[in-house]
Amino acid sequence: MTTTKKSADGLSERPVLATEDLRHHAETKLKANTANIDPENLSSVEILRLVHELQVHQIELEMQNEELHKVQTELQQSQAEYISLYEHAPVGYLTLNTKNVILAANVTAARLLGCTKSDLIDHSLSELIEAEDQDIYYLHCQQLLQGKEHHTCELHVLTHDNNKSVISLESTLLRDDSNEPLQFRTVISDITQRKHTETELQYSRLHLQAIIDTATNAIITINSQGIVQIYNTAAETMFGYLAEEIIGHNINKLMPSPYREAHNTYLANYLQNRKANGIGLQREVQGQRKDGSIFPLAISLGTFQQDSQQFFTGILQDISERKHQEQQQRIHQYHYERLLKLEVANQTLAAIAHELNQPLNAVASYIDAAQRFLQKEECKENKLSYALDQSAEQVQRAGQVVHELFNFMQAGEVMTTSVDLNKVVSRVITTLKGDGCLSGFSTKLDLARALPPVSVNALQLEKVLINLIRNSIEAMTDAGMDQGAIVVTVSTAANSSSALISISDNGPGLSDEAIRHVFDPFYSTKAQGLGMGLAISRALIEAQGGQLWCQSNESTLGVTFHLTLPFAAETSA
Repeated sequence: MTTTKKSADGLSERPVLATEDLRHHAETKLKANTANIDPENLSSVEILRLVHELQVHQIELEMQNEELHKVQTELQQSQAEYISLYEHAPVGYLTLNTKNVILAANVTAARLLGCTKSDLIDHSLSELIEAEDQDIYYLHCQQLLQGKEHHTCELHVLTHDNNKSVISLESTLLRDDSNEPLQFRTVISDITQRKHTETELQYSRLHLQAIIDTATNAIITINSQGIVQIYNTAAETMFGYLAEEIIGHNINKLMPSPYREAHNTYLANYLQNRKANGIGLQREVQGQRKDGSIFPLAISLGTFQQDSQQFFTGILQDISERKHQEQQQRIHQYHYERLLKLEVANQTLAAIAHELNQPLNAVASYIDAAQRFLQKEECKENKLSYALDQSAEQVQRAGQVVHELFNFMQAGEVMTTSVDLNKVVSRVITTLKGDGCLSGFSTKLDLARALPPVSVNALQLEKVLINLIRNSIEAMTDAGMDQGAIVVTVSTAANSSSALISISDNGPGLSDEAIRHVFDPFYSTKAQGLGMGLAISRALIEAQGGQLWCQSNESTLGVTFHLTLPFAAETSA
């Protein structure tokens, strides 16, 4: 009786003989080998020798049988291990005929397809493939049938347990001895999670690219050799080069000399020492457009690593307009100062005339006395000298007053406009900070929301505010304070028809006497002060319909200056 045994892949078969068949074959072979031996004519010696040989062969057979049994056991163990590895491999294995009917499958393939092995055998793989991918699978098979050694494709499948997944097929075609197609051997992998991750990654890339492309600032990324990797739309607009003209080229193409020649050295030094003052900070540099024009840039530089390679990303802003505005601001400041000086001269002319009259009258008196001394026969030299010295002193005093007036003078007409008071106050603080006047002092701005515009000459108002704040700073500095505080508040005045600005400090303050006279011309609490600043400031504010006064702080040290300005009249369209 003959039986068959399947191999691990469940396909090939080999014959296995039963015990009775094995004995029958052995006796037949023995008779054939001993056909020429007559047992009756054997001598006793030959019989003993034959028995001995038989015993030796028996022992050899027993030993061989033990060895075969051992080998068979090891073979069975190896076969079991192979079957286990095959069945539970991390990928699925399928054997299909040329009509795509599954002939064999491992456990992993069944699990990936949401069923058992028996559910797969004798069924077409096409039954599980989504309709939109049927053509992909057909072409996959045709590529193999037409001679390609192996082929890979990705398919969307609906598993037996109604779950949608994405699988990867990698197939080869087995051929028979006549080179005719025999079977497809296919490896399947579940790539659903990978495809999901790829989709998310692609979305992230597109999202990042959209952000980069729509950013108003130029964004440029270079590698450690200075070669441009990313160059967004804003950079195209800024420099005049299209992305394809810059990506793959050195970043120094966008730099003027001598920065162009020095950049590679700077980059190499950073990569060697890992030290760069510009990383993480904003600094001003120069760029060169495609047309050769050079313009100022503000750049913020960052660095990151990917696949052990260093990259640098810069966010660039064209600050040409800002630089132009700064220049205009300087011009504005210059004209503003000159305009204010004219207004000062106009508003304080009477006070200055008074001050000039006093020393001029004194000079006239001293000269008259000197003339009388000279007319006398006995002229005392010391009295004459005193009269002349006093005359000279009074002339110098008058000259100082004239000199101060001359420094303020400027021709021009003062005009008021409707302005945003919050912006004017903020601009004054920015100007003072830029000049370093507020260094070491804390400044707090408390601006009013939805404040109507006021009617004022902005230049004159800025000058008044700068003068008031500088007075506070000087008072605190003279008192030895290096950490003073200034609070500027903008609100609506109690009468609701004007805005109120209050400037408060925590300095030494003013005495009651000083508060009564601080706005008088030529009154000053400073050792070297002329005493015109606050008088002029009040004159400027009152000339525009406002008021300026001061008062001591009740709960703290220091003083507060208040000024009001009328709201601009509403105009109809």
